Amino acid sequence: MLREWLDREQRPEPVREVRMARILAVGAAYGSAAEALNGALGLNPGPGTTHSWDDVRDAVADVAVAALVALATIAGEPEHVLDVRLNELAARVPRD
Repeated sequence: MLREWLDREQRPEPVREVRMARILAVGAAYGSAAEALNGALGLNPGPGTTHSWDDVRDAVADVAVAALVALATIAGEPEHVLDVRLNELAARVPRD
């Protein structure tokens, strides 16, 4: 749903630029998450604590959404790609 809406809004951009923009959006969302974490931990001595852990949670969720939209943009079957990748990662987990 989100990808389709973005597709309508970002046309007639070339496909290459749309793909690039969506992947770069993941980096931008990560930057916001890092900023929120820094603010929640109060690591900047000037302003101190500027964010809550709810802010961090929301920003990390935004990273996940941006990544899923980017995946849906570049993969014909994003659910399949994600499922395969999750299975590959799960196979690396040691079993007792």
